[in-house]
Amino acid sequence: MTTRDILIGLVSSVVTGLAVWIIQQMYSNRRERRREEASKTIKSPNEERMVSEDLFWRLAPGRSIELMKQMLGVPDIVRRTDTPIFPNWGEVEEPESTDTNSYIYIFKNAHVKITSKDNENIDSVTVTEADKSLSVDSLILSDGAGSAKLGELKVWPGLIENVSHHRYIRTRLDAFFALEELTGPPMHQHITFFGYSQKSDAYEETKDPKVLIGSPIDGVCISDDQGDTFYIYEYEFR
Repeated sequence: MTTRDILIGLVSSVVTGLAVWIIQQMYSNRRERRREEASKTIKSPNEERMVSEDLFWRLAPGRSIELMKQMLGVPDIVRRTDTPIFPNWGEVEEPESTDTNSYIYIFKNAHVKITSKDNENIDSVTVTEADKSLSVDSLILSDGAGSAKLGELKVWPGLIENVSHHRYIRTRLDAFFALEELTGPPMHQHITFFGYSQKSDAYEETKDPKVLIGSPIDGVCISDDQGDTFYIYEYEFR
């Protein structure tokens, strides 16, 4: 083997070793970047969990916040103020922000908000659908509703006949109607259905909830008091 061959072999080994080292460094750096990015991403522990219809009676108004934590775990988002949908018994024309503990959970099939003023007892439960698997059949009070699954359920004539309060709300990120129906004794609960309607302009012009018949319902709130009816807004996830 000549000196030239030796030099060529040596250079080849160095180049090969350098290439391998560069590839290893690139892989290591990329893995480290991914680890750093993952560490900065807050993931909900509930993302693969689902809630069922029994939520509406297991965690109904009057149940304890401690039971909520036992059943649902640690909330994804906690806020100390919230704005109710309806003015409380007509005391004011527009509802104002109120002090309340607001706990939001992000599940695979639904978003859940539970509120409590004293942080001991549940005042309201709000649920909005993330897919069309959650049924609200136990909350349907009047006949003719059709499918009871959120997202498939639509405003039906029987609901409109029993509506006690109604509004259409627009924010920078949200637009939805709110239709409140009252239950009779012994519960006397306020059940408010939420959804989006393409007939919102007609409603704003007439203030007649009948124009909303046929519009899909994708959320619901249960409360013992009209002033404890809350929605889950898009900005709350930001």
